[in-house]
Amino acid sequence: MRTKGLVTTLYAENDLLKSLLACFFIAVALLLAVEHKKASDEDSQTKGGNLSVYIEWPYEHDVDVDLWFEYPECDACPVMYANLQARKGWIGRDDTGNGVSLQNNENAMVYDLAPGEYVFNIHAWGERNHKFPVPVFVEIKYRDKENRTHTVTKETFVLNKTGDEITAARFVLDKNQKLVSQSKVFKSLVGPYKKAQGEGTGGYFR
Repeated sequence: MRTKGLVTTLYAENDLLKSLLACFFIAVALLLAVEHKKASDEDSQTKGGNLSVYIEWPYEHDVDVDLWFEYPECDACPVMYANLQARKGWIGRDDTGNGVSLQNNENAMVYDLAPGEYVFNIHAWGERNHKFPVPVFVEIKYRDKENRTHTVTKETFVLNKTGDEITAARFVLDKNQKLVSQSKVFKSLVGPYKKAQGEGTGGYFR
């Protein structure tokens, strides 16, 4: 009888252990499901929209013009020739103006547009053939999450000498990606970066 009671007790304990393990695995599975749903919800809540930038200057002006910009939720701004890509933004073409193409131009993109301030500058890094002043055409437009296209600026600016920096556009988008304010009030992006790096603001070619 003692042996039978022991066996019965072991079976009961074994069943209890199995039940506890089953509860544990069910709890883990539910937790993983919740985390997966949370991640999926976060992915589905992307802000949408994208912004494109294009700058261009005459081929006969052998000048290195750089695009510099910063935007909300950027993890490594400013984006420019030495930092071509950051979170949700990048420069697709860095043109040093050395005659490698028939047109000097640069382009950039920002996607998943967050609310906040966007700043886009052009900077005269250097020149070879003393062709200042140099006209630089800048076009910035964006497509909101409703697939509507908005032009922020489409204008020509003039850089007069090496080191010149101009704010071509400075604007704020709200949470609905509506343009709520816009100006050309100068905000240097080159100066603070170069100061942090211990460099000057221009005057030689890369």
